[in-house]
Amino acid sequence: MNILTRSEINIGPWEEEFRSIKEGSQKQSWSKKYPYAYWKGNPDVDSPIREALLQCNDTTQWGALIMRQNWTQEIQHGFKQSKLSAQCNHRYKIYAEGYAWSVSLKYILSCGCVPLIINPKYDDFFSRGLFPKKDYLPISPENICPSIKTAVKWGIARTSSPSEFSYIYLICL
Repeated sequence: MNILTRSEINIGPWEEEFRSIKEGSQKQSWSKKYPYAYWKGNPDVDSPIREALLQCNDTTQWGALIMRQNWTQEIQHGFKQSKLSAQCNHRYKIYAEGYAWSVSLKYILSCGCVPLIINPKYDDFFSRGLFPKKDYLPISPENICPSIKTAVKWGIARTSSPSEFSYIYLICL
């Protein structure tokens, strides 16, 4: 298994990434963002959760767009399809750990969308303060696709903007 470093996947220092993600998130108003869940990542990291997530790639049936990230191809093409700031045009973003803790939660929270978190095994200092159905929508690891569909429907029925859902959106404004 090849583990890539931050520089190898074109992620800059946090201050730069946060500013870029914030700008990307503000390019579209909440009402114009895609009303479904989005995940882009590498499922080939010995993660049953990420492998199961691939089965949910249907915006009509499950309310989710699941994208396989091919880092080898991204490196060859100059990271044109992997900019984090270009991944903030969905109302919901999915967090799915790999074989270990994933730093992607901090980027998802910075997007100003509603996070859908698949029952993580690992906590970091900021995720411990998040509350289900207040700061994120929990996704069952045993029933991923139906759980995503339910969460998206639940969120659509209750939110006309992310600021009604979570303080996270207000922090990122």
